[in-house]
Amino acid sequence: MADGFVVFKDSLARVEETVFIHDHMREQRQLLQERGVLAPMNRKLVFTQDFHFSSPSTTAGLLVGSSPNGRRAWKDASRKTLKAIQDVRVSGV
Repeated sequence: MADGFVVFKDSLARVEETVFIHDHMREQRQLLQERGVLAPMNRKLVFTQDFHFSSPSTTAGLLVGSSPNGRRAWKDASRKTLKAIQDVRVSGV
């Protein structure tokens, strides 16, 4: 998706949150659980539907229960970070 990320139904997220998670991220995880988008399953959280996020960092943070830099956390099959992929596109190399 050109304007964000979609986490697909049945994708898993960590149920535990790290001490490094920001309050906003904790609140977003709680809100998604209250709305039924995230549901507990076997000591994990599972997405009950496809869900669109606009930020790579928010997406990564919700999945891992922390506050990572999404441009560095997301990698493709060849292990290139989103940042590296975006940098190549911007530079045209």
